[in-house]
Amino acid sequence: MKRLRAFTPYLRLSTNPLFVTESRYALRGETAQKLVSYTWQCLLTVFGMVLFAWAMLALLNVSEDVLILFIAVLAGFSLLMALALDFNSMTAALGSISGEIAAKHWDLLRLTSLSSEQIALAKHGIAQIRTWRLTIFLMTLRAAASLSIVLTFALLLYRSRPLNLFAAIDVVLLGFGYGWVILFIMAVYIVEPYWRMHAITALAIAISARTKTPALSLWAAVAALLAFWLAQGVISALLAAEFYVLFGQLIQFDQPTIQMSACAPLIFLGLSLGIIYGFYAVVQSWSLHHAEDWIAQIS
Repeated sequence: MKRLRAFTPYLRLSTNPLFVTESRYALRGETAQKLVSYTWQCLLTVFGMVLFAWAMLALLNVSEDVLILFIAVLAGFSLLMALALDFNSMTAALGSISGEIAAKHWDLLRLTSLSSEQIALAKHGIAQIRTWRLTIFLMTLRAAASLSIVLTFALLLYRSRPLNLFAAIDVVLLGFGYGWVILFIMAVYIVEPYWRMHAITALAIAISARTKTPALSLWAAVAALLAFWLAQGVISALLAAEFYVLFGQLIQFDQPTIQMSACAPLIFLGLSLGIIYGFYAVVQSWSLHHAEDWIAQIS
């Protein structure tokens, strides 16, 4: 429970007076205990439903096409939820500064001893609270889909028995050599919504501090999301190219060199983690830094 609480904004902002005050009035009156409790409930519920549905299909001995369709449906629904998370993350923070100005509360807030950094971090933390439930739901859904892929692969191997001895040896060797690469891809796939939520909420804080009016903030938010998705598309293309360059021989069933077999997974893991996490970290850091500067300039 305590370790999970560390991922919420409560631990980092427990001494921020603005965050402490506004968190009392956040959506559904959220507290750290409620967020942690919801996280466990979501894990148990979503995993239970998905695994029950998969088990029923497996027991009914459906074809592999049906199992693949089941995974495709989960992936498609996950994509829709990812788009919903992007919109929710943006709207949760879009009125954080401009809304205060429109409601004539900004002058009162500036009369306090809070610095621009404290205001930006508090507003960012409140936005994370408002998007926490959808973020956790999406992460759990992706985790359940990833587990379904592993179970489906194992079931298809079981159905293909008796497995050729040499084919079985190849599967085992591939599992030891590249299985952890697949696990890494799944782990990043599961955690990615958490990183993206932090980046988009920070971007919304910066937009709200810069535009000051709700109407202008909305147009800026739409443009920012389009640019964000375009950047994600470029990153996905880079990762796909990286994967093909490093594992193209394996995909084409060619015999890779010993050096490439040993180095390719490490190169792929390092570059992929650097590109994905680095992109979200840069967006978040840049947004909060500029939000602090723009907040300081508001009279």
